[in-house]
Amino acid sequence: GEQRTFADRCLQGIRQSSGIIEEVRTLRTCRGGEAALVPVSLGRVIATAIAQMPGVAIAYDGTEATVLADDLLGQVFVNLIGNSVKFGGPDVSITLSVRDEDEAVGICIVDNGPGIPDHQKEKVFERFFRSDPSKPGRGMDLFIAAMLVKRYGGAIRAADRVPGRSEEGAAFCFTLKKAVP
Repeated sequence: GEQRTFADRCLQGIRQSSGIIEEVRTLRTCRGGEAALVPVSLGRVIATAIAQMPGVAIAYDGTEATVLADDLLGQVFVNLIGNSVKFGGPDVSITLSVRDEDEAVGICIVDNGPGIPDHQKEKVFERFFRSDPSKPGRGMDLFIAAMLVKRYGGAIRAADRVPGRSEEGAAFCFTLKKAVP
């Protein structure tokens, strides 16, 4: 009854505090100057991120690519997939694709959720931007994802799953530099 409700609220508060601490740690690392980038197995990072999202339908064919990043790369995937789940709901369908682009790897995380209106596509990566204040969050996940992608020398953008039809789902596409073997 009442004790259970109190315990649930405490646990929710602890999780929220833990999330804030993790965000601050990531931001401090990003602001700490030049990144020491090392070869990272993209497939392993993606598999670990997907494993943190049990019950979410994610189509992904795997990749052998090795990219230049650091131990925070997984946060990019957790934040982007988490955003799709937050706005698409429990029945959202997500496709993660990886393609070769000469000296880079192109990654797209696409969902069939409500999409992103054109006037918000640039804003979604701004610190504290929240497209829907009724949804949980602090407006940091996409900001951190973009900050990390830039740290790795890549670029990120928000697009439509179906070009020109923003209401039919979102696509987050970004590039990462390949690690030269």
